[in-house]
Amino acid sequence: MSKRNFLSSSPALLLILLPPSLALMQDQEALDPSLHPRMFLLGLFLILISLLSLNRQKWFQALRSVPALFFLGFVMVESIAWLWYGAGYEAAVPLLKDVAFFGLFIAVSSQDWNARLLRYLAYSALLTALWIIAYTVYKDGLPNWTGQMQDFPYAELRGPMAHHNLLASAILLVLPFGLFAKHREGKGPWLSRLIAFIVVVLGLALIYFTRSRSALLGAAAATMTITVLYLFRAWIPKFISAKRSLGLSLVLLMLAILMVQYKVVLSQTGEGKALQSRIIKTSDTEKSFTTGERLQMWDYSLAMIQDHGLLGVGPGNWRIEFPMYGSEVYRARQGIVQFQRPHNDYLWVWAETGPFGLLLFLGFVVAIFQKAFRQMASRESGKAPYLLIAVVIGFLVVSVFSFPRERIFHQVLFLMAAGILNSAGLKSAGIGKPFRLPIFFGLLFLLGLQSYAAYERWQGEKISRKMIVAHTQANWPRLLQLKAQTDPLHFYQLSPMGMPMEFYSGLAYLNQQDYSQALQEYSIARKLHPNNLQVTNNLANTFTLKGEVDSALVYYRRAIAISPFYKEGILNLASSYFNLGQPAEAYAILRAKAAEFDEDRSMYETYLITILRQWAAQEGKDLSGLEDQELIRLHYILAYDIPEEPALEYLEAQALTH
Repeated sequence: MSKRNFLSSSPALLLILLPPSLALMQDQEALDPSLHPRMFLLGLFLILISLLSLNRQKWFQALRSVPALFFLGFVMVESIAWLWYGAGYEAAVPLLKDVAFFGLFIAVSSQDWNARLLRYLAYSALLTALWIIAYTVYKDGLPNWTGQMQDFPYAELRGPMAHHNLLASAILLVLPFGLFAKHREGKGPWLSRLIAFIVVVLGLALIYFTRSRSALLGAAAATMTITVLYLFRAWIPKFISAKRSLGLSLVLLMLAILMVQYKVVLSQTGEGKALQSRIIKTSDTEKSFTTGERLQMWDYSLAMIQDHGLLGVGPGNWRIEFPMYGSEVYRARQGIVQFQRPHNDYLWVWAETGPFGLLLFLGFVVAIFQKAFRQMASRESGKAPYLLIAVVIGFLVVSVFSFPRERIFHQVLFLMAAGILNSAGLKSAGIGKPFRLPIFFGLLFLLGLQSYAAYERWQGEKISRKMIVAHTQANWPRLLQLKAQTDPLHFYQLSPMGMPMEFYSGLAYLNQQDYSQALQEYSIARKLHPNNLQVTNNLANTFTLKGEVDSALVYYRRAIAISPFYKEGILNLASSYFNLGQPAEAYAILRAKAAEFDEDRSMYETYLITILRQWAAQEGKDLSGLEDQELIRLHYILAYDIPEEPALEYLEAQALTH
């Protein structure tokens, strides 16, 4: 290969090296070992690829392609939503990540993907798949093997992908690229065919053993779709690639989106909660538990979507708003679990960018399909568009049940498939020369900013892991020292669990009895995440310890408004009223919330006895004839059977009969 040809092919070669590099990139010291290290590495790759593409005419031609315009429109809508909701550093992270993915799509689209490069890509994909499989077996398979297949913890198969569903979907997306090894100029070598066959078999076996239903559905959908397309390739591509088909698809999608957005259909979001709660409570398996939980999250996400306007809640804000909608989800009731995503990428995009963001995202997908169908109509394209569209379909199906859009490795494979499809048949008209350098260096600057943000997130997660250890050990000076290390990190204000960094410093100051400083830290934390139960409750606790009970009541009520099932908040609110000398109000809260303590009543009943006897003494009612257990029994009659009955009069009457 000549020096000139090597330089012209170097961006494509870097792209070919990207999947295995991302699969190898991990840092076990970070809370999420793969997300932000890979985000940082992606940024470095894209900066280098962009610099090598400076003089490529096709790079600017790719910018004017229809899929690229949809993608750019989506990023612009997301940017407007970001500006509308305050342009915060934390919210800028998902926006910058999408800018990087846009740069990746343009970089892939601008390459000439000939048979040689596709063959290299196939070898890269096969090596990536082998590494993922081998690492998973070594790290998760062998240590957990007990000799009995039925006893094996399949959910522990994570490999380098953080979760068994993400592991299965990663294998699903990488395998079609490996099949390019069978297609080259001339006759395919038997060795590459054999290796491809072995890797595909091993990959499918691993998908099966993970028990990932979303990946299995994605594999089935991709297989059936490409089979149908291949059998009817003479008719379907011609029909779908008609000039008016894209516009018609967008109109139909827009009508459907707006009908849901403005409650023409699905107007009663929230119905069916009782059924799904029963699924969760009576479930004996993890799968049934997560099924009911996801149904609830989807339902509440739709309610969130319908409550907000054309810009959604803003990038990164689904996790901030969801506690106000999803407190009925069982694991969210006590604030222990902070859900970060709805486990449906379409609802996630819709909630954070509004109906037009979702429309542009789906428009990008439709435009890619149209590109694929046009190539299928050409006999010269061979099997390449079918394999690439299998990657796209697999990604889209998994996105219904999981969150591959968040994961760098998955998005890279999806956009590489989309970019290769887009690279064929680009129009010769590009961007005018006066605009090229500003556009190019503007994108380069944003890629640099994205890399910097990813690096800060990565370092912040390493510090957060140490902070959790210090918290567990009640080492408050160490916790404050570690928190101070996060202060310079502008793009790291919330942990991956949705916890503000100031929550930890507030907790440390609270335990050191520096209530004024704790109050200051918790106030900052609440601005970052106003719907975080633990932040709100601890802010109220701090006011209580400072003797400002009226202020504490405000935040205890706020905690219960976020989650009416929040036991600690209920008891704290009742206790505050009791300490203010208002036992009647304290008892009214305990009576109204009795059902929330059915699983564990010990602490509840301790509060109940103290409050009831104090209230009776204050009102001059004699309950001395009732022992504690009898008083508790009568209380539950009042709470469940006769909730409108005046409590003290009823209890006094019962005391007289005893």
